[in-house]
Amino acid sequence: MAVIRQQRVGMLFCATLTCFFLVATSFYAWSSHLKNTPKIKNQRQPQSSIPLIEYLDAAQLADSVSPLWSQSWYSVHRNNRKELENQRKLNEIIKLADTIELDESQQSSVTAIVLCNPQVQQQVDAIQSQSVAPDFVWIVCETEDDPIVQQQRQQQESVRKNTEIWIGDVRRIRSSTEYVWIVDKDTLPGQRYLELLMKLAHTNTYREILLGHRGARLTSITNDNDNTHDQHVSCESVVEYQPVDIVNDAWLLRSEWLSALSPYVNDDAPLGYWISRNLKAVVGIQSVTLPEDNDNNYPDYTITINHELVDICPSINEYLSKAEGHRANNKNEEEETLGFENDVVVQKPSATTATDKEEGDVTEHQSGSGAIMFLMDEEVHLDMAWMELICEMHKRADNNAVVHLATTGRGNLHINDIVTLISTYNSKCAASLPRDHIHSLQIMETQSNQLVPRLTRLVMAAEIQVVIHVQQESLDSIQTMKHMLPDVTIIGLPHHDLNHVTWMSELPVTTLQQWHDFTVKMVLTTESNDAPPFERLLRSVQNAGFLGDTVDITIFMECTSHVKTQQLAETLFWPHGEKDLRHRIVPTSRSWMFAESWYPSSDNEYAVILDDGIEVSPLFYIWTKYSILKYRYNPTPKKNLFGVSLYSPRIIDSSEEQRELFEPPSGYTPYLMQAPCSLGGGAVYFPEHWREFHDFMTARIADQDSHQLQTIQVPGARSRHWKYSWRRYLDELVYLRGNVMLYPNFEDNASFSTRHQLPEHATKHQAQDNLDLPGAARAVAGLFTVPLLKDTFALPDRQLPDWGDLPVLDLFGKPATLDILAERGKELQQQVSSCLHSHENDYDPSDLLCAFAHVVVEEKEEGDKKKKKKQQKQQEEKKQSELPTKLVTLYLPTNTNVAEATSI
Repeated sequence: MAVIRQQRVGMLFCATLTCFFLVATSFYAWSSHLKNTPKIKNQRQPQSSIPLIEYLDAAQLADSVSPLWSQSWYSVHRNNRKELENQRKLNEIIKLADTIELDESQQSSVTAIVLCNPQVQQQVDAIQSQSVAPDFVWIVCETEDDPIVQQQRQQQESVRKNTEIWIGDVRRIRSSTEYVWIVDKDTLPGQRYLELLMKLAHTNTYREILLGHRGARLTSITNDNDNTHDQHVSCESVVEYQPVDIVNDAWLLRSEWLSALSPYVNDDAPLGYWISRNLKAVVGIQSVTLPEDNDNNYPDYTITINHELVDICPSINEYLSKAEGHRANNKNEEEETLGFENDVVVQKPSATTATDKEEGDVTEHQSGSGAIMFLMDEEVHLDMAWMELICEMHKRADNNAVVHLATTGRGNLHINDIVTLISTYNSKCAASLPRDHIHSLQIMETQSNQLVPRLTRLVMAAEIQVVIHVQQESLDSIQTMKHMLPDVTIIGLPHHDLNHVTWMSELPVTTLQQWHDFTVKMVLTTESNDAPPFERLLRSVQNAGFLGDTVDITIFMECTSHVKTQQLAETLFWPHGEKDLRHRIVPTSRSWMFAESWYPSSDNEYAVILDDGIEVSPLFYIWTKYSILKYRYNPTPKKNLFGVSLYSPRIIDSSEEQRELFEPPSGYTPYLMQAPCSLGGGAVYFPEHWREFHDFMTARIADQDSHQLQTIQVPGARSRHWKYSWRRYLDELVYLRGNVMLYPNFEDNASFSTRHQLPEHATKHQAQDNLDLPGAARAVAGLFTVPLLKDTFALPDRQLPDWGDLPVLDLFGKPATLDILAERGKELQQQVSSCLHSHENDYDPSDLLCAFAHVVVEEKEEGDKKKKKKQQKQQEEKKQSELPTKLVTLYLPTNTNVAEATSI
């Protein structure tokens, strides 16, 4: 390789060519230190010497990409999308650029790179005459350009090496300039072209955009021939202003972008294709074409091409055709030479064929669609459950999901392996997955630190909204992407939970995006002086699957709790979140313990409240998560759903007359019922409703303990006789509001929780409940024990029904509708409260607590009575403070003179 260096001697034409060595290159590079006379205010003067060029080692090169995936890049990329799509004329672009003044503090340094050609001197002159002249100019020559170099050189130093390409060295240079401006052959920039690009680079709109005057769009087309899917990419030239896939002829790059360019370039790949597509795929930099100057009014702001071939698509189509042929002929070989082709996301036609609709193929241009990426690292985790989730997500049309697959490439898992594995599960699914939706991050085993940067760029380029992966140590680092891509949801699923999450495929992308927007807290209460029941509850909770979520746990121990219970709580290892232990000193009623065990810290904190007589299924949290996402975090959340039961009851205890056996709706369909889950045990409570319940219960008890101005009794409810039971006030609230709880419904009453023993308050009225007969209490308690769902739970149509399809039961387990329940609550509210019924449902119980006018008779001598009580209290305290006299009898030996008792 020969490198020619020329240093400028005179003001206009005298220059000296200076040669330097570009590491790992088979080309000649001619670098000249050229600077034109300043033409703008406060322009910096040229440097007097050429600085040494330092090269990065592998570790430094990896570190240099860190600025590429900052949050600011992502924000610019997302926020400017609509603005970039608005049509603009060249004069509007120039007007925007003129709002930026490149003074000394804002002007950035530039290195210009020109590809050697017979007109190179004309290009160098055009670069020198720029209103914002570059600090350095490199002229990069291929070996066959040696005669041109020999003809124009003044000084030359030659070094030859067996290397691949010049750009592989450019990207490794620790550049002393902030920008690199690459100018293709036969391209003449106007006098103010670089100034225009520099000014636009300082605007928020174009700060992270690759601009150019000629562009092209790539479109992926699928032809269905004989049940086979033949995909190819077509190129369409673009000259007007719009986002494109490729810009050509000249490229202004930030120096940090160079670290993202792949070191390999296929000799046949057009330079514009390689730069534009690599930046889009690796860094997420969008290419945009500037408008043409059709009337030739702004020649200084455009470029001129010195050859007849203006359309850039023929060379791109030729290259893509060769690449496709190479791929077809080398299916079993690693596609090292194809570089990043599967990392780019080419645009698909907006129209879909009938076959596409049948197979559930969804394009990026579909209205309301969102992109989901499944990230894979090791083949051992790609079992049938994973494949099922991918195909279910891909084929459904109601979730608006566009599915992308990506492999890290670190192991033996490559793109073709993914397609093969999916084909073994569902060949139709594998065939319908677009090839350009399958990506490889191409990370070697020694490049683990590249996972986050490369994945971040791919997520940005493909506009991914949700990333799903199997939890494993090698992928833990991608959780750091949450800070850089706050709008992208990253879901890491434990491998053992994959068999239970196919329901994710029916949730819209907008719902999956809220996966981490709420938390579920575990609240365990125990008052038993026997440790085994609590140990059983604790063990069942520990064995549950939590989908990789952060789940905090709080344990409330009554003062009567066994010492072993306290030891179990203290030694509990809880890897899912924080552990909080509470121990009471003064005993309290079970009702207060339940109601005060939790108070939501936000509207996105839910709680599962369990006592020590309950055991839960390993799947209880999965049922909880699915139900909350389905009915609370969809476009139309259901405000009258106040909780989710883990238990399917066999007995209804709401009726005032007696407990009754309960038959759930047929068809094993989950249902809505107004009755809270109490004796059965185990439910999820929603924050807004629980907060309203606290306010309601506080006001009701205060009224009951004082003037009793308001009497609320739910017609026929058993709980209306329980003055201090939480169940009474929750029954009142849900009845008045028309609220309901979701209940599971499986064969043989199988549930996500069961009760092994009834609490004491449930059996203290044995005579009333006919439980005083021998064995009766045990028999009744046995009715509350149901089978636990251990391995899986099968829902009708493999998903929760839509809200309008759920059966509805009232407080007593009788069929009803939500409208009927709302009307009943309104009628009772009008009977017990003087306030108008609130239709806002803002979780404020004030409209339920307005007592009607009462005449309250106060005694005239009430003040004297209070004074008398106070005096009595003081006298009692005085008596307690005096030491009482006691008579003590002393017995002494008979040989003493003392023989009588002494009084003290």
